[in-house]
Amino acid sequence: MLLPQYWGKEYGGSIAKAMVQQARLSKLKRLTAIIDPSNIPSRKILINLGFESQKLCEIDGLPGEILFKALETENC
Repeated sequence: MLLPQYWGKEYGGSIAKAMVQQARLSKLKRLTAIIDPSNIPSRKILINLGFESQKLCEIDGLPGEILFKALETENC
């Protein structure tokens, strides 16, 4: 989460990109993100990083969207 004064300054995209890179280094096979579906900027960041929407649902009484990204593995 970022405080509102930092929204729209590209921090979210940079942080998300670094997290995906770290997940690859950790040899994770899949990432899952949960967002408020009305948070269009967060959704845009994830879609631009290759995440795909899996489902819209209620999570703890609040609207939610679950997105996933399969991480490619490198063969040696």
